[in-house]
Amino acid sequence: MANLTNESVDVDWLVAQARMSRTQLHRKLTVLTSLSTTGFIHSVRLSKAQELLATDNEELSVAEVAYQAGYSPSAYFSKVFSDHFGYSPVRPKV
Repeated sequence: MANLTNESVDVDWLVAQARMSRTQLHRKLTVLTSLSTTGFIHSVRLSKAQELLATDNEELSVAEVAYQAGYSPSAYFSKVFSDHFGYSPVRPKV
C-alpha cells in the first residue's frame, strides 16, 4: 500500500518486486485471486478508492481520491471504477 499513489506501479514493477517472471507471477496471482496481474493491481487500487470515498472524515474530491489510488487522469479512474463496481465514484452525502 505504500506505493499505491505511484502511477508507475504496473506489472513490470510488481514482477521486479516479486522477483519472479511475468508468467510465474501471473500464474500465482490467478490461482490465489482469480485475477490477472493487471486486474489484481486495479482491484487493490479500486478497493482503496472505494474505502476513501466511503469515509466521512475525509474531505477528498473524486479527483483527489483518484490520485490517492494511483490514477492520474480522473476520467480514466471514473471509467475503471464504474466498470468494476457498477456505479460512478461519488462521495456519499452526509
